[in-house]
Amino acid sequence: MKRGFFHLALHGHVPYVVNHGTWPHGEVWLQEAAWETYIPLIKTLTECRNQNHKAKLTLNLSPILLEQLSNPTFIKNLEAYIEDQIRYARKEEEEYKTKEPKRSELAKYWVSVLEDRKSFFENISGDIVSAFRKLVEEETIEIISCAATHGYLPLLGYDECVEAQIKIGITTSKKYFNNTEIKGFWLPECAYRSSYQWTNPLTGESFFRKGLEMILNDNEVSFSYTDYHLLVGQEKVGTVKSLYETREWKDSKERRKISENNEYAQKVLPLKPYYCVSPGYEKGIIFLVRDPIGTARVWSRDMGFPGNGRYLEFHKRAFPGGHRFWRVTDRKLGLGAKEYYEPQKAIEAINEHAEAFVNMLKGRLREATSDTDIPPIFVEVFDAELFGHWWYEGTLWLKEIFKLMDLNEEIKPIFGREVPKVYEKLEITHLWEGSWGAGGDHRIWFNEETKWMWKKIYECERKMVYELSTMEPKSDLHLLALNQAAKELLLLEASDWEFLYTTWQARDYAEQRFERHYEFFQKAYTISKLINEGLSLEGRDKDIETLQKIATTDNIFTGVEYRFWKPKEQ
Repeated sequence: MKRGFFHLALHGHVPYVVNHGTWPHGEVWLQEAAWETYIPLIKTLTECRNQNHKAKLTLNLSPILLEQLSNPTFIKNLEAYIEDQIRYARKEEEEYKTKEPKRSELAKYWVSVLEDRKSFFENISGDIVSAFRKLVEEETIEIISCAATHGYLPLLGYDECVEAQIKIGITTSKKYFNNTEIKGFWLPECAYRSSYQWTNPLTGESFFRKGLEMILNDNEVSFSYTDYHLLVGQEKVGTVKSLYETREWKDSKERRKISENNEYAQKVLPLKPYYCVSPGYEKGIIFLVRDPIGTARVWSRDMGFPGNGRYLEFHKRAFPGGHRFWRVTDRKLGLGAKEYYEPQKAIEAINEHAEAFVNMLKGRLREATSDTDIPPIFVEVFDAELFGHWWYEGTLWLKEIFKLMDLNEEIKPIFGREVPKVYEKLEITHLWEGSWGAGGDHRIWFNEETKWMWKKIYECERKMVYELSTMEPKSDLHLLALNQAAKELLLLEASDWEFLYTTWQARDYAEQRFERHYEFFQKAYTISKLINEGLSLEGRDKDIETLQKIATTDNIFTGVEYRFWKPKEQ
């Protein structure tokens, strides 16, 4: 019997919203993600363990998300949010008992679900990160890291800025998971850029840039993820055995080019890992390639499981509690035509779709191994918040998947760190520059409407790298200003602001947040410069007060040092 592997990776991320608004944009995003995704996911994985179903999940919780989930302000506010959710459900139950009994019954259902979830939350002492850490220690979860604030790495202006995002990200992940070894790294938006003579799209500056895989390698990362289209058409330029041993290369001319010959387009197998390097260089890491067929069965708007009529409708809510009482019914129907949710029918759909998914993988396994002995790996990667938040039944579907995988002998779950052990010889190739966003390139984050943002990002990065990072602090206030400038730069670099601005999902909020962090950086920069040059701070009392206030409001990454941005010799 030929076998294959199943690699499930979830990427959890919410931009920094603590102390920056509540509703409709702000901390409510984090509360919903925690209450509807992270807690149910922990519950699902705990139940799998208790029922002796061996689950293996590779999980990224972005460093800025970890900082927020551990923030006492957030934890306090989440407890109040939970009580509100239960109170509103009870109110709905009483209000509709006589005038709309079906809705009242559904409200009663929600009371039961929420009370059960609250009980579990209390059992983990309200500590979401510690609960995830326990699952890591039990080897149910493999934790991987991400850029500190989810910066869009290919377009950051200097390698020092990329390295700071990566280094602070990995350090933060290790901090929250008892210094566990971090071998995997989630590139925000699966966005990649190789090494070449890069030209800044706004300033025109041109200089050599390291490929992202080179910087990850420097930070002892061994694997990451890429989207299928970034690999299609690339020629294989060599092989590597056991990662750090024998390498066999084609001639240097072949190694130095990125192929545009269509003959290679049909030679890419997405169901195996590749060792990826920049053209002309040897230092790289393993990239696991997203399975476009498997993920589409879950992710796709048209053919994905969550669009089935029996599942809970995400977009129709009852206010003020925000509870949902309706099912998808039919994707083409308007919200006013949605029918009431039937939980038991949703359970039936979960079981059907979990079985269908596993059977689909089995069929593809047989097809993929019909003429090769290389075991395929089905890499299914998703935003974590799809499960439980966007797709209410998603965490229950995952539980069924884990159960079926545990009973299955053909396809076995695998962690990313185990890949080098089962694929002793990997093909070496290059990747195209791009992302998993719309269009497969940078257009969602860099476009005519967001150029003003990048102009300010590049300005602040230049000041950080070439001015602030080289200073020696002359006082506690000076050190505070330098380190706070670093934190505000990290927050300014978050890819969320361009995404929300471009897609109009929360454009006003994104613009407000971006401008605020830009303003805060400038205040920290000005105070740092004045002190460094020995100039008087007379008349700057208000600016100093603001600096001290934002040091509390944006108190992230306590170990961050402004020197991380110090320029390196080329």
